[in-house]
Amino acid sequence: MRNPSLKCVVLFVFVTSLSLVTACQNTVQKLQKHLADAQNKIEAGDFEVARIELLNAIKIQPSSSQAYFLLGQVLVGLRNYNEAARAYANANELAPEDRDIALEYSQLLMRGNAHEMAEPVITEWAARSPEDQDFLVLLSLVQVRSGRQTEALDTAQKIIELSPDSAKAWLHLAQVNLIIGDISGAEDALSKAEEIDPASMDAGLIRVSLLQGKGLLDEATDRLELLARENPERSDLKVRLALLYERVGRKDDAIKLYREMSEREPNAPALYRLGLMLYDSGQKGEAVQLWEQSIETDSYFPGPRLSLARHYWSEKDIQKAMGAVNDALKYAPSDSEALALRGVLNMAGGNAGEALSDFQKALDSRPDSLPLRLSLAQAQLGGGEPTQARENLKIIAGKYPDHAQANLLLAKIEANAGNFEASSGYARTASSDKNLGREAMWILGDNALRQGRLSEAKAVYERNVKRHGDHPGSILRVAQSREMTGELEKAEAGYRFLVKERPEDILPVTYLVSLLGRTGRKEEALAQAREGAAKGGVPQRLLLGRVLEGTGNIEEARELYLALTRSHPDLMSPYQRIVALYARESKLDEAERWLIESTEASGTPSVRLLFLLGMVQDVLGKKEVSVDSYREVLELDPGFVPAINNLAWNLSESGDLKEALELAARGRKIVPDDPSLGDTYAWILHKSGDSAGALPILRQALDALPENEVVRGHLVEVLKAVGRNDEAAEQQEMLDRLK
Repeated sequence: MRNPSLKCVVLFVFVTSLSLVTACQNTVQKLQKHLADAQNKIEAGDFEVARIELLNAIKIQPSSSQAYFLLGQVLVGLRNYNEAARAYANANELAPEDRDIALEYSQLLMRGNAHEMAEPVITEWAARSPEDQDFLVLLSLVQVRSGRQTEALDTAQKIIELSPDSAKAWLHLAQVNLIIGDISGAEDALSKAEEIDPASMDAGLIRVSLLQGKGLLDEATDRLELLARENPERSDLKVRLALLYERVGRKDDAIKLYREMSEREPNAPALYRLGLMLYDSGQKGEAVQLWEQSIETDSYFPGPRLSLARHYWSEKDIQKAMGAVNDALKYAPSDSEALALRGVLNMAGGNAGEALSDFQKALDSRPDSLPLRLSLAQAQLGGGEPTQARENLKIIAGKYPDHAQANLLLAKIEANAGNFEASSGYARTASSDKNLGREAMWILGDNALRQGRLSEAKAVYERNVKRHGDHPGSILRVAQSREMTGELEKAEAGYRFLVKERPEDILPVTYLVSLLGRTGRKEEALAQAREGAAKGGVPQRLLLGRVLEGTGNIEEARELYLALTRSHPDLMSPYQRIVALYARESKLDEAERWLIESTEASGTPSVRLLFLLGMVQDVLGKKEVSVDSYREVLELDPGFVPAINNLAWNLSESGDLKEALELAARGRKIVPDDPSLGDTYAWILHKSGDSAGALPILRQALDALPENEVVRGHLVEVLKAVGRNDEAAEQQEMLDRLK
């Protein structure tokens, strides 16, 4: 008798196996249905529905290379090229032996200028199938774009050897020769292609490119017009023709053609170019509308977003500009132009660290771009990294020794480091430049002045005026140097000329008043200061107050300052001068009482009066009371940076490094480029044990305050702490000279 239990088990196993087979068959059927439906939708041009079908297929079978391959095609149709590249990459990884997948993946990467990513795939397939002309074509393009011209020509010649009667092979050779600038070689190859296939559209287009390469733009335009008439359905020909119209100066024809394309069938490149032309002619409103329409037509086309970002940047709307450039980077995250523009915006917004990152990424994608390297160096300078900036600038100057901007920046870096001879060498190179020569000669003169060579400095300043014209900065330097060398009448004449030409400029009148006072003409100095105050604004009135102090008119000076406190209650300087008058009479205790009374009498406590009270209490040695005053300031105005700075410093001096560091960091977020706060923050970092973190911040502060002994002294100590003793010694030597 059979065992009923065993029979049951066998039946169970059979039924279970049958269920698994059925389920498997259902899964395969569902997968195939999704793939078939997707294929049908692709052929019908319904890419969005096809995408959904393929995502369902991938959910059923994540290892389906066919699903990823088709998804890549769909995403190309949707112009989502970044996601398409990822889909093709997945397909290629799942099916590394599939030629079609590898080919389309490589072609897409090459269209997106990602030849470094494409090269390994192309090289492998070219080696695996040495007679596969599709991969040989891609290989030669990779080689020529990587600067390996000889290899590119050899590969193109190999294609000719494989198919000597193929017009496409000869056209490719012509294209490679065009890229490397061999016009004669391109002409020979193109002529051969035209013999084989006289009616070839591709040959016609390369002929147009060749004519452009020869500078025969009118002839190129005629030929392209003929091609566009013969192929009216080809919008790309019309776009190219409009671009040629732009190049030959036929602006009206270009605009007309762009408008025609835009009205018949909106075309993103045409809308974009039309917007550019209108923008350049001052029609900014319509241009912005066209760029927005271009984005709606093709959301993956990067040009209009970058143009919008530049427009908003020109309007000083950093927030909108940043939004537009970030949108562009969503679709093209490695676009060097977009990254560089975001770097510029980050620099303008005070985000030096983020700007550095942007410029570095942009340079990584285009390492041969000198403009990007220059932008990175400028960001490094702004971020307090002069050593790294120097290295990048030297790369530029090494390749182009006469590069004016690089030499000018190197001159500034070396001057700030106290290397005056090296600085002057770079400045001399930049001094011949039409646009930057004036500033370079200022550096030359300033370097001579800082080394005590007064006559040489004066000669440089005078030569600068002759060479680059009567710029106010140059005239002022000439006058200053003449004053230093004893030519007082000439110096006075220079100051008076500037005062007359630029009555709103406080510097010339300040130097003139100072010179008059130094030469014993106090009444004349006072009259000049009164005249300046009558014509000018607050700075001129403050100058009059200082002259009144110097001539013994203390009460008149006090009344002037008090009047300024009433007309400009948010201005700190008049309050400071009143306190200085008390200090002059050794009556700081009275100054403290006056500030307390003024604060209490104002009804609403004045943030600036409270802050000044804290400063006076600091000088009087009442540190605990001053801390309370600074805290009261920050209760009223949490973003008042001078109080943040002083409170952080006092707390660090009393040993409360944690709160001090938090305060200073908060202030840095508000004003990242403030050198005084930078010095405080860096010094607290150093005292907290992070000397390496303090170093770049101190460098940035010193760049802004090169004559400040406190900042340079802090830099000396931090350099010692990080083991840079040689540089510390150089900075100490400069500090000793300042003292």
